[in-house]
Amino acid sequence: GNDAVEGGDIYTEKPIEIMNSIFNPNGKKAGFGGSVYTKDETYIENCTFTGYNANSKGGAIYTQKNLFVTNSKFTNNTAGEGGAIYAYTARTVIDFSTFISNKATSGHGGAVYANKYTHLGNSTFIANTAENRGGAVYTDFIQFKDHVTFINNSGKGHGGAIYVAGKGTEIGPGSFSELNAGNGSA
Repeated sequence: GNDAVEGGDIYTEKPIEIMNSIFNPNGKKAGFGGSVYTKDETYIENCTFTGYNANSKGGAIYTQKNLFVTNSKFTNNTAGEGGAIYAYTARTVIDFSTFISNKATSGHGGAVYANKYTHLGNSTFIANTAENRGGAVYTDFIQFKDHVTFINNSGKGHGGAIYVAGKGTEIGPGSFSELNAGNGSA
């Protein structure tokens, strides 16, 4: 496989829409964004990312602008931080998506690391792990709308499912089960 410093499959500095695609690494690795590295708005719809590895951040996706993910699946992706997604953005919106067995091997956010506003809706997080905080999600502000489910996620630091570093949290309908953390399981 081919290795890259940024974006094992896709690197762009322009807005991008990725739809109806299945991504597999075929042995390649990247430092940031195992599959996708973007510097502008990113739209992911009806996509699957399986088995990606980033040495640093964003096992499958690393983005520096707004990120919108809909009806997508992230499975067995690994990175130091943000096992599936590392979003260094103003806004991360995830709806109707599933995150299973993603890992942050040295830091925060087993499935998702988002340093600003994060919206979750109708999504499921199962068996994601973080070496530090936020077994499933690490963010500064989180908003749940509609049904979000967390099952068997774990963080060795704080927040078995979610760690909110900032001041904002709005939680709507959701469920939490079988969570583990060094401190504070949800």
